[in-house]
Amino acid sequence: MSEKQKLLQALDGLTLLLASASGRRRALLRDMGYRFDVFAPDVDERIDPQKPPAENAIALAEKKALAARERCRADIIVASDTLTSIDGEIIGKPVDDADARRILRKSSAAGTSVVTAIYVLDARDGRVLCEADEAIVHMRELSDDEIAAYVDSGQAQGKAGAYAIREKNDPFVERVEGEIDTVMGFSACLFERLLGRLLFEDGGRR
Repeated sequence: MSEKQKLLQALDGLTLLLASASGRRRALLRDMGYRFDVFAPDVDERIDPQKPPAENAIALAEKKALAARERCRADIIVASDTLTSIDGEIIGKPVDDADARRILRKSSAAGTSVVTAIYVLDARDGRVLCEADEAIVHMRELSDDEIAAYVDSGQAQGKAGAYAIREKNDPFVERVEGEIDTVMGFSACLFERLLGRLLFEDGGRR
């Protein structure tokens, strides 16, 4: 029996809840073969600029999971958050088109750090496991016309770093160091590692 089959078998009879408003995260988890409910928590997503991106991402994922626990009935709750940074500056979602253009100009021909945190909560006994994974996205140098066209398309709004990477053949990205799932907002390997520890190894803190 594969590790995936063991996880799916262990979840049989349990309710898995994804605490996320992200359609991309829902699609990634569904494509992994899991059955789950969804709750989109409304939490304060302000960050502490004095803390590193991984710590902020974990804190935001924790807020989502705990909000879901208060509002929903579920056995296992998973939440995630993704933050991007350039030269140590955390880059959030653009506030308007001008901000989106500024972010993309800064990202152009630079290495952008993308950190995705996964927070897995066993709501039955309160055990928690959480970690963050980092990948580096290297974009090619973009022209002003390319940036303007992308922003005008509306695709930059609501996206951390003003850009949503394509899984394959992305026209703006030269290479990715790390897991593409981390860049897309939900690390499959990290999720399954944490879930396995929670279900089989009695891991996690309370």
